[in-house]
Amino acid sequence: MNYAIHDRESYFKPINEFFHRKLSDLNEFKSHDEFQKILEEFVTLDSVKLAVRRAEKIVQDNNRNKKVKENYRGFAFFHDNPDITVHEVVRLIFEVCGVK
Repeated sequence: MNYAIHDRESYFKPINEFFHRKLSDLNEFKSHDEFQKILEEFVTLDSVKLAVRRAEKIVQDNNRNKKVKENYRGFAFFHDNPDITVHEVVRLIFEVCGVK
């Protein structure tokens, strides 16, 4: 996603649509069994690489647009177009393991 939401429940509709699910709430979506099904269906090395590239683009766009990061409880993020740094860790793992 490349836009902010107002609350956690707002993630549910686009996530449900993307993963072709008809789940009724986030707790059902976040169950172990459902998470495992999604991993098996959707997560490939190519999809992880694509996610890393998308995350890097969000950061680049935010920096190019001179957006200022907010800080909350030790986390820095862009309020209207959030990014996190998980992609940096995944990129490092790829480099260490020689994944191109």
